[in-house]
Amino acid sequence: MFVDRREPSTRIVFGLGTVAFEGRPDDIDCIVWGTSETGATIEVEPEVSLPYTVRLRVAGYGFDRLCVVVWRQGRKLGLDYAC
Repeated sequence: MFVDRREPSTRIVFGLGTVAFEGRPDDIDCIVWGTSETGATIEVEPEVSLPYTVRLRVAGYGFDRLCVVVWRQGRKLGLDYAC
């Protein structure tokens, strides 16, 4: 019998979060526009340059995922969850 052991997904429609990555001592604030089963859309300040791999956290939801940046359009970025 198949047992689904995946954690239930948390859908965030709009919230405040932070982005962290190696080589930066403090987190960067971001707006989380939405999440799905496979990724998220966030917005950061225009001068922020992110590497390919980042950690997205939304404290109010207990959300903490390793992500890869897959697209950027202005201040908005598309993230896919890293496996």
